[in-house]
Amino acid sequence: MEAKLEKLTRMSPELEAEVKAVPRGQGEKFDAGKIDLLTLFTYFPRALAAVATVSEYGLRKYASSNATGSGWQKVPDGMRRYGAALLRHLRLQAKGEDYDDQDSGLAHSAQVAWNALAVLELALRDEVIANRRGNEIEMRDGKPYPVLHTTKVIDV
Repeated sequence: MEAKLEKLTRMSPELEAEVKAVPRGQGEKFDAGKIDLLTLFTYFPRALAAVATVSEYGLRKYASSNATGSGWQKVPDGMRRYGAALLRHLRLQAKGEDYDDQDSGLAHSAQVAWNALAVLELALRDEVIANRRGNEIEMRDGKPYPVLHTTKVIDV
């Protein structure tokens, strides 16, 4: 427990450098090395809105068992079942069906994305996988080149 607390409270080298660089008397916001979630909304605003629509539909459809909005996380064998749903929607989309007219009327691609996020969330929650920052990129001869190393685990 103490080791985990020490790990959580220890400053990263990036943050330590940022703290030292702040002039006295100036406002501070130490966010070096942290994920900028705004990039997700900048890159995919319409896609995220479509996925949010799938979430809203699910809240209405499963209202009796989903009063808190977290019922989807309690589905037995959730990773496998959401993965199967992802594949069903992907198959229908590949067959040329854009919308799930037999059920929600929503785009299959939005439901694929929602199910992918559900599988990912459960895998991270259950520590099946870790949320890694990823390899650094160096430019060599004008081209991006990944610098392979052990990537650090991050938490949001």
